Amino acid sequence: MKKSNVQSFICHGFNNYCESPKFIGEHRVMFRTAVVFKERDFDDVWDVHDDLFWRMVNVIAAELADSYRIKVIDQTAPIFDSVSELRAWQSLQKETDSEFVLDPPAEIDLFSAGASICHMEFEDWSDIGKHEPYACSFTFSFYSYDENVNAKIGEVLQKFLSSEKAISGVSEVYEVPQPKWYWPILNTIKSEDFLVYAGFSVLILFALVMILQRWM
Repeated sequence: MKKSNVQSFICHGFNNYCESPKFIGEHRVMFRTAVVFKERDFDDVWDVHDDLFWRMVNVIAAELADSYRIKVIDQTAPIFDSVSELRAWQSLQKETDSEFVLDPPAEIDLFSAGASICHMEFEDWSDIGKHEPYACSFTFSFYSYDENVNAKIGEVLQKFLSSEKAISGVSEVYEVPQPKWYWPILNTIKSEDFLVYAGFSVLILFALVMILQRWM
């Protein structure tokens, strides 16, 4: 049975699910445009999306940049200046490691005239079944400080995904224009460690009160 094509989303703006980089070089990050590749089913793996993703990166780079650098999830790997370098490294890994599998890139930096203009980060939602449209997806967030760069990324993504036979549909989602200052506080409160720290704080406070009472 032939599997269905990939559903995709283009998300504009920020959310509180993943921490955003604050700077690209000396410039403060002002914009985020993300592309979401939904899993087709529970057995979906990155191999299905790999060629599609790199075609997309090449189109974006051709429109915006004169060079880019790729960091992979494997931190022992070098930084790659092209997809061909990455493919050569992947081929070597396959030859030397029988358990090697393709992974999405961790980060990509786009450069124009030697200056970094866009930073892409991978967000792995493949095992997380909540928070649409990100649930059960491979998501890539493109961060920039220039409104024109951000607009071009959105335009290129829409044109590319709409023309791809591997994509079953493209939907757009608009999130918060800028990150909220209180998001880190909320994340701390929601974290599993918060109750532990809060419990220790209460115990320490109780102990201090008991000590003070003995000396009064």
